[in-house]
Amino acid sequence: LLVAVFKELQDLSSLNDLLNVLQSLLLPFAVLP
Repeated sequence: LLVAVFKELQDLSSLNDLLNVLQSLLLPFAVLP
């Protein structure tokens, strides 16, 4: 689900930098159960 959301947002290149920040913040949570 997150992958689909990220792919949609990546289409909006203007949010690319914001995506990098969000991914960095979400990755640790994705590892946790």
